[in-house]
Amino acid sequence: MDAYDTPAEFKNLQGQDMGRLGFVQDLVRGIDKLIGKTETPQAKVQPTVNPVQSEVENLLKRGQMALEDAAWSDASNFFEEVLNKNAKEPRAYRGKLLAEMECDSIDALESSYQDVLKNSNYQKAIRYGDTELQDKVNFFSKQEEILKKELQDLEMEQKKYNAEIQKIQQQINSYQPTVPESAEYRTLHNQVTETTQKLTQATKEYEEIRGKIADLERKLHSLGLFHKKEKQTTQQQIEVLRAQLNDASDKKEVLEKEKESLEKKMHPLAKEHQAKCEKEKAVYAKPLQE
Repeated sequence: MDAYDTPAEFKNLQGQDMGRLGFVQDLVRGIDKLIGKTETPQAKVQPTVNPVQSEVENLLKRGQMALEDAAWSDASNFFEEVLNKNAKEPRAYRGKLLAEMECDSIDALESSYQDVLKNSNYQKAIRYGDTELQDKVNFFSKQEEILKKELQDLEMEQKKYNAEIQKIQQQINSYQPTVPESAEYRTLHNQVTETTQKLTQATKEYEEIRGKIADLERKLHSLGLFHKKEKQTTQQQIEVLRAQLNDASDKKEVLEKEKESLEKKMHPLAKEHQAKCEKEKAVYAKPLQE
């Protein structure tokens, strides 16, 4: 608009004619008067390179390369040179720790982290600010605690499982089959039992007669020349007992053969009955084992 057409409300304000050549420069100069002149940007100052620190970084890199090549002695020497230049460099202590433990990275320390805790290089690295190493070792410790807890839980479960298995096995072992014995088996079994009792009694009688004969023979040998009549009587008693001993021996032999014959007949029947019992027991045990 024309300057004369400016509303009265703006009479105290400065204005610029945008149609006039150079009005932008005039506008900028007016603004500069209000807020101050714009400072000319200065060139950035390049930081001064510290030659010692540069050498330290280079030695650290060479030490790391030696670790990766499993050259533990060389790696330790590189990190020792770093400490000669900066005795508080935590990365150098970490490197010496890795070289001593023969690990190429802190992740490889997991299996022996408890030994790491006692290592002086580890303690110095932590003292001088190696938080990454400390966090990693703390992580190993927590992981081990978790694994120990899981192992304890597994052991408890194993104990419960074993107890349950033992209980089931006891139930199976205590099961008494209900398979009936055959009449023939029961008859033979009774005969074997009876014959065994007779054989036991016959054996007892046989041994008693032998004992009596032995006593009389000792008595006979102890009698002198003046006991002729007593010797004859003792000798007669021995002869009678020897006859009884022969009868007892024959009776014992007959009973032994009879028992052996009965057991031979009973054996296949007993085996058959045992197989039936085992089969019934297996049927009983199957749902318990599952």
